[in-house]
Amino acid sequence: QTRAAALPILQKADDQHYPAAQYYLAEALLRHRRQDLQHQGVRLMLDAARAGHPEAQAQISNYVGDMDRATRREALAFGEKAIARGDLGAMAAVANAYIMVLSDRKNYARAVAWLRMADEKGNYDAMALLGRLQVFSSVPAAVRELVPENTYGGMDRLRRAAEAGNRRAAFFLGMIYAGASDNMPGDLSKMIKWLCRAGERGRYMVAETLERDVDEYRCPKETDRQ
Repeated sequence: QTRAAALPILQKADDQHYPAAQYYLAEALLRHRRQDLQHQGVRLMLDAARAGHPEAQAQISNYVGDMDRATRREALAFGEKAIARGDLGAMAAVANAYIMVLSDRKNYARAVAWLRMADEKGNYDAMALLGRLQVFSSVPAAVRELVPENTYGGMDRLRRAAEAGNRRAAFFLGMIYAGASDNMPGDLSKMIKWLCRAGERGRYMVAETLERDVDEYRCPKETDRQ
């Protein structure tokens, strides 16, 4: 949450409309706690995608929840364009948008097919979301028909992705051990371990669960890997 030395340099490059700078500056802003900076990050990511930056096009679908309908369509079109290039991250991002954000039933089958393809090829974001769908109890019936409940397989996917450093997988594991799934018992120590590996968002949730000051709480050193 401190101002990094790289940000002014990226800002100068962004002022000259350099797509790679827009993308990396967006990545930095999207990790910030302030909503206004997060929204600025989404706008920059979209500008980079419009300018043809391939990673921005692949990742912009992760942020469709903050967009109006027309911009959302544009973002998803960029994502599907990246999928057509074979981008595994785009497969996970667009699948997440269709399933978790938009509850778009007509695209569930395509989304799950992308998830399985990216998971088979080792994409950790796809592995995390597919594992979540297998373990969490609250999954739409139309999705459950495509992704049968599989606690063992789902937990294995989540652990492998989380151990590799994937924060989404770590967050899902933390929520599971916090009692978010009827398929696994709660475990306070494991909840702390995995949520703390999920970054700032996870740390906040640990602090709130423990009824500690969010700004003052620090994760145990052995779990704070990221």
